[in-house]
Amino acid sequence: MASPTPPHGPHGAIEAPASRHWQDIKRRQWLVYLVAIASAALAYLLSALLTPVYESKATFFLATNASAPSYVRSDSATPEPLFPTPDEKTAALNVGILRGREMFTALSQATGESIDDLQKRVDITVSGEFMVDVFARNPDAQAAARAANLVPTLYRQFHEDILRGKARDEANVLRAQSQSLRDQLTELRAQSSDLTARFGAGLTDATIDRLAADQRAAAQTLQGAQEEIRSVNARLGALEATLDTERGAFERDETALSTPLLDVMVEQLLALRIDIASVTGGPNSPRRKAIQTQMEEMEKAIADEKLRLANATTKPTGSLHEQLRVQRAVKQADLRGLQALIPDHEARLAQAKADLAKALQHLDAETTRRALMARLASQLETVETNLAAAQLQAQNATAPLVVVETAFPTTRPAFPLPILNTIVAAITGIVLGLYAALFIGHSDRVRAARRQANLEMPFFTRDEISRLRELRRSIKEL
Repeated sequence: MASPTPPHGPHGAIEAPASRHWQDIKRRQWLVYLVAIASAALAYLLSALLTPVYESKATFFLATNASAPSYVRSDSATPEPLFPTPDEKTAALNVGILRGREMFTALSQATGESIDDLQKRVDITVSGEFMVDVFARNPDAQAAARAANLVPTLYRQFHEDILRGKARDEANVLRAQSQSLRDQLTELRAQSSDLTARFGAGLTDATIDRLAADQRAAAQTLQGAQEEIRSVNARLGALEATLDTERGAFERDETALSTPLLDVMVEQLLALRIDIASVTGGPNSPRRKAIQTQMEEMEKAIADEKLRLANATTKPTGSLHEQLRVQRAVKQADLRGLQALIPDHEARLAQAKADLAKALQHLDAETTRRALMARLASQLETVETNLAAAQLQAQNATAPLVVVETAFPTTRPAFPLPILNTIVAAITGIVLGLYAALFIGHSDRVRAARRQANLEMPFFTRDEISRLRELRRSIKEL
């Protein structure tokens, strides 16, 4: 009896029902157990032989809401609390800096490990709250915790160096600005000192009034001298007219007569003119004014005496010609003396005008200069305050870094995990064992199919043989 030919797939592969696969697995379940046990034992052995690696974690953040440090005391100011601000860009920037070569170089110098080893053992990531998580692995649990805690410390130092360097640069700029303001103030004070040396302790309104009074006095003196010159010129004109009259009368033998009293008065007038010519102190001096008054009284008395003689019926003998010539000579001397004083009076007036103009100019400049000095002093005070703050910041500036979680040495290694590795290896062994059992069953069916195809006699499969054996046992029992 020929057995039926096993079914073939479209490509010649032998097809089998799912029950056949389950029978293959059940028949070779020992193989599945063996592979699973061997895989688990190998994984546990390898896990026990590997050096354990410990992992520590540190978490920190930079408070982006922190204001710039200020060292000016303010009792009413309340510092703002430092909280992390959810900012993915800022967190990514922090991670980028921490993963840089400079940070790993500083970490290598602090731990004594190589940069390549640290880059393999230290991971820096961003947490879901946009904080920075630092994972450090090392066979030494203490070393792993120390490396994880060093990262925020070095990062804080990195930011503090930046803040202090910026503060030092700002302090240098402020120091140069302060020196410039001091130089300007020194120059302005020197200009004020020159003004004080010229006009006294200080140029005030009283000083301006004094200089204006000096100018008026110089102008009055010049005006008085000019008026006196005009008076002397008028007197000279009168004397010249009298001399011409006297000269005509002398030529016509009509000489004017005089009396002893008139001669005495003329002599006294001559003496007065000589005295006034020798007076010093200017035209406004008291002595000059007193002599001038006496001369005017004497001239009036002489004029009255001449009028009396002219009207008298009996005229005494004598002539006034010589006395008039002496008076003319004295007046001419007075005129030359007064004219010689005019340039000096004009020079004094010009100097007084120049002093007043310069004082007014300096007063305006001093007002502007004092306003500028006050403004520069205010700027200097502000710059000095900022300079002191910058110098303090250059020495004491701190970064607003907050450590949320400090790394600590762990007692359980992060790698390897013998139990987990054993379980995973056992599951993997079961899967491999199942594939092996199915593969062996498939291979047996393929070989049986090939043998049946090569034999001329009927070929019975194992199932058919089993059914035949059962049939034979049934027949024997009957």
